[in-house]
Amino acid sequence: MVYHPRSAEEDVKVEDTWSRAHTDFGSLTLLWSQNVAGLQLKTPARQWKYVPPVDNGIICNVGDTLAFWSAGYLKSTIHRVVRPPDDQAYTHRLGLFYFVRPGNNVDIKPAPSPLLRRLGLVAEDSEDARPVTGLEYVRERVKNYHNHNDYADMKGKKFKVGNLEIEDEAS
Repeated sequence: MVYHPRSAEEDVKVEDTWSRAHTDFGSLTLLWSQNVAGLQLKTPARQWKYVPPVDNGIICNVGDTLAFWSAGYLKSTIHRVVRPPDDQAYTHRLGLFYFVRPGNNVDIKPAPSPLLRRLGLVAEDSEDARPVTGLEYVRERVKNYHNHNDYADMKGKKFKVGNLEIEDEAS
């Protein structure tokens, strides 16, 4: 993904955001590190923090389906891309990603893990509704995220498909 430089005036219209806050839809995302600032993660303290570049480094984000499989033990990484600092604002930012997502027919439901049971995240006798498949979840999530005619401020809005729910652009 190439982020093309924009004028400060253009960036003000979208609150200096190049990619709004979100979680990834699959299980893992690998992102090759680069020297153009802009990627930020939301910390557990709900603060935005820049991801510093690491030479030849790869950033690994936990996605929604891995969070669902772990019954919330692993948390989806909330991240965004913002306007680079002025000394880098003229530079094209290249995002090189590898998205890992569940197979089309894979059920997205908590793993039958003794650890998750001991932690109280999964009940011994939990019989939930029909699980959502990988294809169903990713299709609905992509549609929800991208099917807008505007910038789509999603702060605090819930996204739900079947028995899976997340807060979109968690504030």
